[in-house]
Amino acid sequence: RTNKEGEGSLSDLCDVSLPIPMRGKRVGTLRVGISLTQYLKANSPRIRWTMAFFALPFAFLSILIAIKLSESFTRPLQRLAHAVSEVSNGNYSIQLPLNRRDELGELAHAFNVMAFRLKENFTKVSDMANRDGLTGLYNARFFQEALTHELERAKRTHRPLSLVLFDADRFKRINDRYGHPV
Repeated sequence: RTNKEGEGSLSDLCDVSLPIPMRGKRVGTLRVGISLTQYLKANSPRIRWTMAFFALPFAFLSILIAIKLSESFTRPLQRLAHAVSEVSNGNYSIQLPLNRRDELGELAHAFNVMAFRLKENFTKVSDMANRDGLTGLYNARFFQEALTHELERAKRTHRPLSLVLFDADRFKRINDRYGHPV
């Protein structure tokens, strides 16, 4: 509270009392008091500058820490998104770094296992689609794809391409007599 002149009243005082000892006996008490209202009025610019002096560097440091923390999460997630895109485009060889021991590290490990298994399965399925199940020889579809690829390469490199075809007459007799391995 303040009185009519704007000065602090006794309830506004902050005071400290200290005993004054002399030869082991208390001879008096020193009491110092200050009006908080008057102190704040007189020192408010200095208090503001002091607070700003400490608050601004702390705020700046807090922002830097927040940026670093957010990067420690967003960069691995961006790498994961890129890796997922690569796998969806058929690149099953991509692997994420495993240098973390947190949930993002577990996610990277799970992704690497998934990409490895997808590569294995794609290789198996591709092989099954391109080979004859009985003889293990490449089928006509594989031949057409390989021929198209080689023709494109010959055009691109301006190198000659030779194609040699063999036709075995009465192949069924050979197959029946010598079996599929021959």
